[in-house]
Amino acid sequence: PLARGAPPPPPEYTIVQEEKAIKVLWLTGGMRREWDRELRAKMEGIFRDKNREDENYFRILTVEESDVGKSLKNAHFCFCPEEDGFSRRVVQAAAFGCIPVI
Repeated sequence: PLARGAPPPPPEYTIVQEEKAIKVLWLTGGMRREWDRELRAKMEGIFRDKNREDENYFRILTVEESDVGKSLKNAHFCFCPEEDGFSRRVVQAAAFGCIPVI
């Protein structure tokens, strides 16, 4: 029995870890800036060997070619360069369960 005025015990929680297909995702609005194009080439070079083993290890998708929420939810880590200061992509990534990498 609970003491008078005591709050009820918290409900039991179960943590469910969903399997995610993509390890690292870069969801971009396009390659409009010079640094964006240069960084894309470097990132593709860094992950080239990993992608030979697993084609979904590192993916670059544009906003136009993907369902943003579904893509973010299906990735472990999301590359979120800061662009012109704070990026809304950081908030989107976290909201969909993807760990933002700044």
